[in-house]
Formats: sequence, C-alpha cells, structure tokens
Amino acid sequence: MKVGIKKVHEDEWWVEAGCAIIRLNYFQVELLNIVLKQAVSLEEGGRYDLLKGFVQLSQKLKLLSDEDLQLLLRQIDDRDLGHLLRVLDDEVLKARILRNVGPLVAKQLKQDLEQDAPLDEEVVKRSIERIMRRAFELEGQGKIEFQTEVTEYI
Repeated sequence: MKVGIKKVHEDEWWVEAGCAIIRLNYFQVELLNIVLKQAVSLEEGGRYDLLKGFVQLSQKLKLLSDEDLQLLLRQIDDRDLGHLLRVLDDEVLKARILRNVGPLVAKQLKQDLEQDAPLDEEVVKRSIERIMRRAFELEGQGKIEFQTEVTEYI
C-alpha cells in the first residue's frame, strides 16, 4: 500500500494512503502529528497524554513576533486564552502573552490564573484548537508568520 504526504501549497498537504487522498491544512497536519505520536506511544505500551500534545502545539506561539502575537491575541476569545495559560507550563511564554494583551485583559487573565478550580480536559483541548486554528489561518492569509531558524528574508 502506498502511503505518503506531499505539500501542495503553502497551507495544503495531500496525505495518500492506498488509493485515498486526503487534503489537510497546516493545523490538521500538526494534529495528525500529535495523533501519530500517541499511536506510537500506545503501540510501545506507553501512555500518551493528548492534552500535553495540544499544549506542545501551542508552543508554536513562541515563533511569532510580538506584533504578530498581538494580532492573533486580538482575534481569539479571552476564555480560550485563559484556558491555555492555565495549562501552559512555559512561564516565559505565559509572561510574553500577558505582556502582549491589553492591560485590562492581562489583569483578568492573571486573576483567572490564581483560581484552583479544575479544568475539563476536553474544554481546554477545544480552546487550544481554536487558538491554533486561528493562528494557522492568519498565517495562511499572510497576516502573521511563524519565524524559525530557517526563515530568511531577501
């Protein structure tokens, strides 16, 4: 059986398995990567924390400039952002996010972070999904850019 993945456009990949071809966008490719890691871990007798995979995906926010991060933060729900911040264990990224939202939102988010109420894992995963989908949509539209060590400008 033929299996493969091919990048077709900036935000489009084709995943081929046998005679089936599935079109995926950037977020879906990242989600597929998380699911594959989970499958490998389970096959090896381990346990894979799906929420942890979603939190790792949110680490891509580090690759945004402050201006791009601000543009994204203006377009996402504050509750979704609060859920992400509560499960995020990267204090540097947390502080950077709080620095790049408005002062009133930052104050509210800091108060939310002090709450000890348990979070529903599914709600948190959906929140992270909405944030990252929006980030990848904005990148696909050319409005923001995830900058890596291989990003070059001419």
